[in-house]
Amino acid sequence: MNYRTHIYTIALLLFALLLACSSASAQARIGNIQGTVKDPNGALVSGANVTVTQPVTGYQQTAQTDAQGNFKLVNVPFNTYTVRIEAEGFQATEQHLDLESTLPSSLDFTLAVGAASETVTVTGGLDTAMVETDRTSSDTDISQTILERPMGAAPSKGASAIVASAPGFVTDDNGRLHPRGSESQVQFVVDGVPITDNLSAIFSTSIDTRTLRTVEVLTGGIPAEFGDKLAGVINVNTRSGLEMPTQGGITFSGGSFSTGEVGADFSTHTKKFGFLTNLTA
Repeated sequence: MNYRTHIYTIALLLFALLLACSSASAQARIGNIQGTVKDPNGALVSGANVTVTQPVTGYQQTAQTDAQGNFKLVNVPFNTYTVRIEAEGFQATEQHLDLESTLPSSLDFTLAVGAASETVTVTGGLDTAMVETDRTSSDTDISQTILERPMGAAPSKGASAIVASAPGFVTDDNGRLHPRGSESQVQFVVDGVPITDNLSAIFSTSIDTRTLRTVEVLTGGIPAEFGDKLAGVINVNTRSGLEMPTQGGITFSGGSFSTGEVGADFSTHTKKFGFLTNLTA
């Protein structure tokens, strides 16, 4: 009976944490990119492919323009990006963007008429490594594509497994993360909210990767907005219920040494509001 009470208590605490993270999402280091695509006559171009790329980290997100020629990319981590527009019958075009605000960044594109296969490509003449001179931190951006891959025996262990694959991280026999050889000095930040508790495997349940949109791992030159455990910062942004269909599920997993895990998730949305929750015990 005590074991069940303990499980229910953990589930309620996780649910309260998710609600708190959702209300503080405006503080997260992510933004939105939106804009309109037109042809030379000012007519709106629908079905154009929009690709946002960060050439240093390899982060990429894609979208298409709607019937009104508008596009929107959400939950994009702060960084410098190249936004590329491609549409059949037009020349491809690009713009550079420095995303540093939670307010939506707007870009308008006017496409030049060209052959369906014609593109305009500009490449540098020097074969040198690309360095972002305006960023002092050493960071690794983990995109949604990697987060969707199964990592670890249990879903809640996936986040730690992904972070451990980033440069500078190792794990000990108990599953604790050690950045740059430090003694568990890792700070988790969820949607802009610092988590002061230790989220390693022997202390608590970690974050289920199925709820994550992006993960940014910082290991050096950490910005002043972060504090406390500064050997490494794991800045995660959760997914929005607005981008998820109405669905739910229950998972069971187990392993050696009497380890086991039960998880449940549910998501739904209306035209204006979204809801996504995940419970793990």
